[in-house]
Amino acid sequence: MSYAFDSTALRLKPTSSELTPHKRQRPSEITTVPSTKDIWTWTLTSKATAPCHVRNIFEMTENPEDYDFYWLGRVPCRNVRLVGLVIGVSVYPKKIVYSIDDGTAVVDCIHSQTPSPLKNCKQNVASSGEAKKTCLPPMPTPKAEVGDFIQVVGRVQKRFKDRQVIVTQLSRSSPNDELEHCRLVRGLHIKSYSLTSPFTIPSPSSGSPQSVLKHPPLTKRAFSPSPAPQSSPPTSVASSPAKSSVTQLSPRKLRHPSRLHSKDFTANTFRIYMKHYMDNLPDLVSPTYQVESLSDCESDAQIGRSLAQTPPSPTKRSQYDSAVVRNTEDFATPRPTIKVVEHTPRPRIRPLTFASVDVSSSTSAVPHVTSSVPVTRFEGRPTTTSTATTITFPRGFTLSYLRRVPELSLLARKVTEAEARRRAREERKKAKEAAEAVGGAKSTRSTSSKSLPEDKLAAKMKRLFEWAIRALHKEGSIVLWDGPVHPCTSLSADDTSRLWKAINSTMSNMAANSTLFSSSSLAGFSQLEDDDGYLSDPQEGEEAYSPVTPGYLTEHVEKAMTGMRPTGRGHITIDGILRALKKDDRWRNLGSWSVGDTLELMCKHGRLRELGHGRWELVS
Repeated sequence: MSYAFDSTALRLKPTSSELTPHKRQRPSEITTVPSTKDIWTWTLTSKATAPCHVRNIFEMTENPEDYDFYWLGRVPCRNVRLVGLVIGVSVYPKKIVYSIDDGTAVVDCIHSQTPSPLKNCKQNVASSGEAKKTCLPPMPTPKAEVGDFIQVVGRVQKRFKDRQVIVTQLSRSSPNDELEHCRLVRGLHIKSYSLTSPFTIPSPSSGSPQSVLKHPPLTKRAFSPSPAPQSSPPTSVASSPAKSSVTQLSPRKLRHPSRLHSKDFTANTFRIYMKHYMDNLPDLVSPTYQVESLSDCESDAQIGRSLAQTPPSPTKRSQYDSAVVRNTEDFATPRPTIKVVEHTPRPRIRPLTFASVDVSSSTSAVPHVTSSVPVTRFEGRPTTTSTATTITFPRGFTLSYLRRVPELSLLARKVTEAEARRRAREERKKAKEAAEAVGGAKSTRSTSSKSLPEDKLAAKMKRLFEWAIRALHKEGSIVLWDGPVHPCTSLSADDTSRLWKAINSTMSNMAANSTLFSSSSLAGFSQLEDDDGYLSDPQEGEEAYSPVTPGYLTEHVEKAMTGMRPTGRGHITIDGILRALKKDDRWRNLGSWSVGDTLELMCKHGRLRELGHGRWELVS
């Protein structure tokens, strides 16, 4: 064997050609860093869908180059998977916006809809000779309602200074799925997202953390979502329960009175806002219950305990839950069964309350139990049985109560002051024209617009409230109410936070903004009038009013139709129902459109069927 002399190391070493095969040095593995284009191409695949929290969507780093994708830690992604609670549903002709809260943040998920073709159907009109109108395309039906858990897969999109998710898949979910999703995301953050090594595109055959994203396992639940027909690229694989096709939407929102323009401060605007408040206030008191927030990423033992305590069925536990209990460290050794109260489902959003009175103090305030039409104003805590009973607490609105609503009081003040400025401007204009016509002089003196004294301002504001109530009653939007009323002491600054549009598109800042407006108006105007005596004390036996909504009219229309049930070949029409209702002076101003909306609602709930040509029949 020959040796080569290394003068630097001053030692002999064998040449590489004389090394035996088992002694040859292995070539070092060279990791090729993928290009930005290759990464962007990979993010378009289904394997690149990243499960994450809503908070991660806003924390992602946008790729600085030309390609459109984001960096979730070290992992690139365009599409994300979310599981959370629906806290808002807004329906538009071509899209449905779901606001999802998973305990970390709130994001708007845009689900595009393909409008159905326009059908030339003729609207049913009364015999007064109104012109026939063609119907517009029906609004799309949401796949989930407020209070449901949903799973969303979609693309992250930048919108102004905010971000939203463009939905490609949407399915109904359960609290167990949210806990599973939280555990999965927590593991991915530890094993993949937060690593310091550079990202490499996984091969198609290799198992990567993203390989489980294509078809994630879901726990068993009481209902099984069925796929919907895929008529458009955005798919939806959820279906609502078969017994009810009517979803509970979040109330329509108007701009907060403090954000209106000067030209909008008119009496008609005030009438619209009062009607909006009376229509949507009862819908805001439905508390949404769910499991505790997982914003801090609890340990696996806590998540497993929560999964064990929320079985998908009231009678039996799923196999997954049993496995979780066996694998949880806290249940490793036999021990007595302990009833854990701390992890029972609680409302994520604080329930809105509008009355702090004792229901048992008045016989007229006894809750009314109904099960015929599931359109309610107040809903109790969901029961654990398969059939839940709905309890309603209808209450009327008095003038004293409406005058103490912070937003209505603020708007009434602004409208009154704006009307005073307009009248002063008109008086100055007339005086100037009269002076020019008489002597040709320009203007004798300029009268500065002074604000009204507080006593006169309060009186004019009260007259504005009275005018709005009379106008709403005359047009049939409200009727007299002889039941329990909203007490004036039950007002809160948070009661109307969901009635007004937020400044930002996301709903995370909506409660803070609306509470700020409500608190300022409540501290300013209400304190001023209550302390100085500009608001009189509520009177006993004060007239109360109730908004005429389809849910409120359902019972009365059903009674009228029962009394009108034909014995021969007679037919029940909208005009006939109106004549039957107007026998009571309470409904003398009721319009045919209100009865028509009520009949459509009853038809959706299966209480009524349309025979055609404007004829209706009760379902026995």
